[in-house]
Amino acid sequence: MCGPVRLLSGAVSGCALLAGLGASASIALADTLILDNGDRITGRIQRAESGKVVIATDYAGEIRIDWAHIETLASDEAMTVNLDDATRMYGRLEMQDGIIDVISPDGVSQRSVPVTQIETIAPGNMLKDRLVTSGQLNIGASRTTGNTQTSTVHIDGEVVARKGPDRYTVGGLLNRATDRGEETASNSKLYAKYDRFFTKKWYGTINTTFEHDPFADIELRTTAGVGIGYQALASARTNLALESGVDYVETNHYQLPTESYPAIRLALKFDSYLIPDRLQVFQGTELYVARGQDEPSFARTQTGLRVPVWKKFVANLQYNVDWNSNPPPGFESIDRTLIFSLGYRW
Repeated sequence: MCGPVRLLSGAVSGCALLAGLGASASIALADTLILDNGDRITGRIQRAESGKVVIATDYAGEIRIDWAHIETLASDEAMTVNLDDATRMYGRLEMQDGIIDVISPDGVSQRSVPVTQIETIAPGNMLKDRLVTSGQLNIGASRTTGNTQTSTVHIDGEVVARKGPDRYTVGGLLNRATDRGEETASNSKLYAKYDRFFTKKWYGTINTTFEHDPFADIELRTTAGVGIGYQALASARTNLALESGVDYVETNHYQLPTESYPAIRLALKFDSYLIPDRLQVFQGTELYVARGQDEPSFARTQTGLRVPVWKKFVANLQYNVDWNSNPPPGFESIDRTLIFSLGYRW
């Protein structure tokens, strides 16, 4: 009888030992935060952004904590740290007195930075830049029959791809309107832009556009140029970018001779949520300033409101104004368009 009892006792002791080791390993692998009120939080750091650290716990799910309330922090695994000057580091984190030590995985090197310089923290090694894309596609249309017979179609879209310091943008738009079968509006534009960031905010840019608008006597207007940009604001709520540079403009008309000349290009792109995740205002402007009176300056502006409808679908109310300082004889200097469209953003 003693043999089986000893065997059973040994098995129980072995299981208890394994359970204890497992529990110890689980505790050892946990990230730890100690708050300024003395609370100790253990779990797994998911990310840090917008001045908050997000840690996942077994007992309360994800908890968001302001950096200002964290006395000490220690991560068990290496993470990627992005600073406000676009510097990126990878290592295990230890924080005390507002200073974070980023310790390399091999423990050989270490860098200390103030918490105030940290933009984001993310799990894993992101030193190799990943391609991140975003974009939108908007469609608006209307049709009336009976005493009036009109139809309108508006389509616009844009795709932005960012990988490290490189940003690529392509987009276009199409407008068409008819009244009793007769075309009353028809214009389109394609554009492409490449930006190279030198710092977090400053970047160089190369841009080109192709525009067609027979109702403004433009068979094809082409612009191409270089410049410099400043990303003044970049957040989930508000974005603002300003650009200036020199472009070469060439316009093939239906009635007039071809025009070719250099122009100063000034651009602004802005969007901001007036009500977070509920109501967004946006504005975009491109102004081309010619040096001579016979070389027309021109501008394009888009101003509007955007309302999320469902998931990534949105409704847009947009007012576009196109201006030409020296239009061909018989043509107006300003074109205005009011557009309602439904779109998809990603």
